[in-house]
Amino acid sequence: MSTRPEPASAADELFHIYLTSETEKKEPYLEVDDSTNSGAIISKLPSKSITTKGKPEPNTATELDDSDQSVKWLKNIDDAGKFSLTIKPGKKREHGETEEGGGDEDEKKTEIIQFDFEFREPSTFKFSSESSVLKKAFGDAAKDIQEPGFDDPRLYLGLKESDSKEIPLATAWTYTGLSEGSIPKFLKGLQVKPDVKLATGHRNALWINPEASLRVTVRLVFGLASLDTLNSLGLSALKINFTEADLICRKVVSAGKSGGETVPVKQGNAALSIGCKFSSPSQELDAEGVMEFAEDTISMTLLSKSEDPIAGALSWLEGLLGLENNELGFVTDLLHKEPFQGVQFRRIKLLFDTEVKVKLKSFKLDVQVSSSIGQDPQSDKKSLFLLSYTYNSSAGGLGTIRGELWEDSGITNPTLNPTYETWTDLEPFPAGTSLPPLQIKYLIPGQTIDDIPHTVPDTIERAFITLSAKEVGFGATVKAKEVSPGAAPQPYLGQIKLDASFQWDRSDFKFDLYVMTGIVPPSGSAHKDPALLTGSLMYQRSKTST
Repeated sequence: MSTRPEPASAADELFHIYLTSETEKKEPYLEVDDSTNSGAIISKLPSKSITTKGKPEPNTATELDDSDQSVKWLKNIDDAGKFSLTIKPGKKREHGETEEGGGDEDEKKTEIIQFDFEFREPSTFKFSSESSVLKKAFGDAAKDIQEPGFDDPRLYLGLKESDSKEIPLATAWTYTGLSEGSIPKFLKGLQVKPDVKLATGHRNALWINPEASLRVTVRLVFGLASLDTLNSLGLSALKINFTEADLICRKVVSAGKSGGETVPVKQGNAALSIGCKFSSPSQELDAEGVMEFAEDTISMTLLSKSEDPIAGALSWLEGLLGLENNELGFVTDLLHKEPFQGVQFRRIKLLFDTEVKVKLKSFKLDVQVSSSIGQDPQSDKKSLFLLSYTYNSSAGGLGTIRGELWEDSGITNPTLNPTYETWTDLEPFPAGTSLPPLQIKYLIPGQTIDDIPHTVPDTIERAFITLSAKEVGFGATVKAKEVSPGAAPQPYLGQIKLDASFQWDRSDFKFDLYVMTGIVPPSGSAHKDPALLTGSLMYQRSKTST
């Protein structure tokens, strides 16, 4: 004799959350307006819906069901993960509105106010998109993140709390997807502890970007239990003393294709965020940055807030290279020559060879300078350049100085980006600094280049600069707008290559323009390719000739 199955309880019944515009909805369900942030998030999900265990109740976390497509994807981060959402109270009907079979509230309408995720690997971590948690994770930048943790196209969750127990560094390292064999020898066996202080701006967080191959990024910070190992690296000969160190772990899962199916592609990285002091004969510099590892190499990127650190950094580098008599002093001299002003240290990147003993292999010193190059001398405008002094031990010589006109990245809140770190931040300083384009006729300081053909664009937005003991070299390429075919042949200015240089004493300069122009055939012509013409314009001035 058969028996009827027990009816599912309300708590076990699957509920679905759809967009209002969805035409096929499976009961029981709730819906969110397409125009809301909740609607924007759901519209970006492959399933265009969310499935929960039981009916979501207002202001109460409701767990997402394991059958939900987003849950299945998030379990690529941690198979034991738990995921929930919280909704607002139901929307009250306006006076006079009725709905057949309905009550005083439109029970189908809802809006998500936050998400909460919990993971068990590499330790217990709880993330939330609640506004106060996001404020703690991202500081003032969180003002652009709207309920329920959305700033198009990403969903943001900050770390709310974590287990305070120490775990093996190897556990945190391999969580990222890196192999245990990639752990540097001197780090093996160490213990780390999750960041439980969670100071404002800690950036322990989780990002979801459905539009970028369903990318999920988790960034976690672990404190290193002991600094003794770092200070016994053999780097003591380099006059570096570590004052703090955290392990930064980043795990990324995104969608790839294999055999026509979507599969998870897992990536990750681990590095040491460090504070240190490095000494030179002239001064001791406080620095912070990152230490990264590869086979037989250690790379470091350092920032310093010490007063005028450029001379001290160069003196320190001279000691590492075995140079004497202020051989790198020419760098400081060049950076402080006219027409450069406002020289500011930004960062230094170093690469050490560790195959036999720790040895400096190469470095790059980045500085910010302002200049009157390319600006009307009657105005207060300044051009901003990022100059880099680069040295490589295998290339010989004392290196080169080369820079680029600083461009606006267009990023308004870089700290919200999942790839951001303080040592990657090379935005103009201070924030909001004006970045005017270069005007060609003012490229030579103290000179005005007249009689430039009116067909030549008068501004440059991308350019490079080189420095030597004798002169300043400058180069740029300017491309004109494309011309569409018309009833008659259309002449157009295609591309301009500009090379200019001037002596430091400004008595001599060269200014060369290389021009490629063309004529687009009329739309009815049998010839579709444009006719190309090339030419050049050259200016030169010296003490004896013009």
